[in-house]
Amino acid sequence: MSEVVVVPAVEPAVPAVEAVVPAVEAVVPAVEAPQGAPENYEAFTLPEGVTFQEDAVKSLQAAAKELNLDQAGAQRLADLRVSEVNAFNAAQAKMVADAQAAWVAEAKADPTLGGEHFDANLGAAKGALTTFGSPELTKFLEESGLANHPEVLKLGFNLSKYVGDDNKIIAGARPAASTTSFYDHPTSKAK
Repeated sequence: MSEVVVVPAVEPAVPAVEAVVPAVEAVVPAVEAPQGAPENYEAFTLPEGVTFQEDAVKSLQAAAKELNLDQAGAQRLADLRVSEVNAFNAAQAKMVADAQAAWVAEAKADPTLGGEHFDANLGAAKGALTTFGSPELTKFLEESGLANHPEVLKLGFNLSKYVGDDNKIIAGARPAASTTSFYDHPTSKAK
């Protein structure tokens, strides 16, 4: 049979955790845990003249909450969004300006519109578009920059051929007079 040896309990050399925690708390200042996402975010601070649509605000707040961002983190997210939108708008404005400059160059190089008579042809085209189009169409074409599109200018130039100097429609060539009257047609005669 084997013998069982009983070992007496030994006191730990390290003090119990319960005894150490109050001593550490007294020496180390309390560190505030990160707050994370609040229940509701405050309104974002935006640059002057910038507004977010309500859907954009809700989308930003939802993303910030999902990322567990505090108010400062959510504001940084909103600032990033403003920066991205500004960069997009600047790129889009440059693209439109470049397209309009290319349209003008193309119109000036066009064999029908361009050349030494470009200014006169341009005036005729815009005059015809004003004559045949509504004020709303003219405003739209001017504000959008499409008034300078070569195809719009060609349309206006072609229409200008039907408008005289006094802006009245010119009837153009008349059909040759018929030798037979409408009533002389065989189906018009009484039987």
